[in-house]
Amino acid sequence: MEWKWDLILNTQIISTLFTTLFGGGLLGAYITYRLQNKRTRQDIIRENKQKQLDNVYEPIRSIITSNDHPDEGYSGLGDMQVNQIEAILKNNAIYIDVKLNWLVNRLIQEQYYAHQMDIKFPEYDGYDKGYSFAGYIGKKYNQLRKDLHLPYNHKHFFPYSLIFSDSAYKFNWKIKRIIRKIRKKSNNTD
Repeated sequence: MEWKWDLILNTQIISTLFTTLFGGGLLGAYITYRLQNKRTRQDIIRENKQKQLDNVYEPIRSIITSNDHPDEGYSGLGDMQVNQIEAILKNNAIYIDVKLNWLVNRLIQEQYYAHQMDIKFPEYDGYDKGYSFAGYIGKKYNQLRKDLHLPYNHKHFFPYSLIFSDSAYKFNWKIKRIIRKIRKKSNNTD
């Protein structure tokens, strides 16, 4: 009789031990799978953000800042710059978000209408005078740099807004318009 109880106890111990080890192994494998999956997903997101920064926002930001004047700051975009930005978007369509696409399409439409009205208004001198495209690019550029743990502008996402607030920009624009009118009148009187 004792021998039977020992056999039953041994089989219970062995089955409990086997179940515990097997269950622990499955639980460990599941946890490892979830952690590895999360790490892989984070690596893919980081890689895509890095490509988006390098291929889209960095070139567009350099195009925008190349047009800055030391005394005036940002004064809009020209035809060549809009065409360069459009080419960047066509070459990197995978990394373009919806708002950037919408803003560039708006610039292209503005360029189209300006060329249509060029005969009537020859003094039209730039696009994105409302500052929305440049502001979005600066904000998104700094947000991506922050997400990638790179140095970014801590005080404000768009450095030009430190120089020009909305009212200062409108004031500057009015002064430029007045100066153009004065120059136009002085050229007409000569």
